[in-house]
Amino acid sequence: MAQDGIVINGTVINVEAVKCLLINHDRKPVIGIKPKGRAIVPLKLCFTFAEDQTEGIRQLEIWARERQVKVSKGYFMRWM
Repeated sequence: MAQDGIVINGTVINVEAVKCLLINHDRKPVIGIKPKGRAIVPLKLCFTFAEDQTEGIRQLEIWARERQVKVSKGYFMRWM
């Protein structure tokens, strides 16, 4: 997470391009970044934290709240 966006797999997604963050609470939570103008989360914008999922998700939620990015929890569709 950066001040003006999120870095995922070396790609920076600006906060202005993010419609919402989705968190699928399964055995191993998956986070998806839904870009504006998209109905489904692209697979390349889905990730899990390598270490300490709980703390990572908490920090992500704080980051989103500070930038007025909506966070939804539950199942979400991913697109390959």
